[in-house]
Amino acid sequence: MNRRNVATDRPSVAAMALVTFALGLFATPTGPLVARAEPLSLAAAVRRAAAEAAPVRIAQLELEEKNAKVNAARSSLLPNLSAAASQSERTFNINSFGIPFPGEAIGPLIGPVPTFDARVRAVQTIADLSVWRHVRSVRSAAEASRADAGTSAQDAAQSAALRYAAAERASATLDARRSDLALAVELDSLARIQLRAGTAANIDLLRAGTQLAAARGELIVATNALKRAHIDLARALGADIGMRFELTDSLGAPVTSEAPESREGAVTLALARRSELRGERARLFEARSEKSAIASERIPRLDAAADYGVNGLHVDDAIATRQVAVQLTWPFFDGARREARLQEQSASIGQSEVRTRDLTEQIAADVAGALLDLDSGREQEGVAADRVRLALQQLGEARIRFRSGAAGNLEVIDAQSAVIRARDAEISARAATATASIHLARATGVAETVR
Repeated sequence: MNRRNVATDRPSVAAMALVTFALGLFATPTGPLVARAEPLSLAAAVRRAAAEAAPVRIAQLELEEKNAKVNAARSSLLPNLSAAASQSERTFNINSFGIPFPGEAIGPLIGPVPTFDARVRAVQTIADLSVWRHVRSVRSAAEASRADAGTSAQDAAQSAALRYAAAERASATLDARRSDLALAVELDSLARIQLRAGTAANIDLLRAGTQLAAARGELIVATNALKRAHIDLARALGADIGMRFELTDSLGAPVTSEAPESREGAVTLALARRSELRGERARLFEARSEKSAIASERIPRLDAAADYGVNGLHVDDAIATRQVAVQLTWPFFDGARREARLQEQSASIGQSEVRTRDLTEQIAADVAGALLDLDSGREQEGVAADRVRLALQQLGEARIRFRSGAAGNLEVIDAQSAVIRARDAEISARAATATASIHLARATGVAETVR
């Protein structure tokens, strides 16, 4: 082996050692993220968020609250049973009755008179249209709350999918920065070799050193971005922020769901599946039912009541007594409070109708926008792939010219910068496509099927 080959091999070994050290320093997350590592796919992240995210749990608790209100409203239609027992003594002033009694010598005070009474009472509503319609209104409110819970699950699934895609992008960016650093180390070593051989100037070495320092800085930034992406992903899943995930899907893999990619099919599916629209329709029905219930308060109400028990001066001399009654209640006028409540519900109905129409139009717009973004992202991917290919060819030509002494390393550095920009453009295009696919799934109401 001649002296020239030895000089050439030594910088290569040093370059590889520097690359290995740098990758080992920056590629492994430090701090709390090292504590645990859990394999995680995009589909698993979506399912986990849709079931366990904090907004989803809150929405489920709100649904339980609304279901309890339905049971409370329904209780007005069920029998009411009560039991009571009392033992009392009372004195009376006979003059307070306004009736003269013989035997005033005994004085106006009579008593104490003992009384014992124990009975069971039952009341059953026979006919009350207002209560029936109010129960229907409360049920609609519970249905709206159920739709809101579905919306929360959809939002949580979308958020987890987007955070997962962001983590994929950060990971891909980190890989690109590692490649940039390896290339910068190689160019720095080549500049040193050329300088010793007398085929390069010192300015070439300074340029290579500057590029190497910049690559190291970008690697630090990319490493930190990946750690932040893992924290955001953990928050979206409702997991501990110290959890580190091993993403089993890569940014280049296509993101799919049950959402069709035809505009007509996507809009049809969205109108059928979007829980926001279902919830708004339920709120509209709730407002109409409540207005009907208020108007029905003008209709007479019929109740049946019965009680049975024992009554007497003392427990041992009490005898059985009973009462059966049918009561008709007909409210004529309540100070115009009922009319004011009807006006309030009419305004609520108008608002809900406007929101329903606007939401229907917004759903169509969401679908159209997501499809446009998806087509644009795919086109960008194709352009970015060509750009990376051409930039790598440009870099190869520049390196050949620099090694042969036909040009300085300025061309190589420019070509390296072109490769960096091309790689970033390709990563951005892939991320845009993945994001558009997630938005399309959310726009059609099938975000929980993203995989």
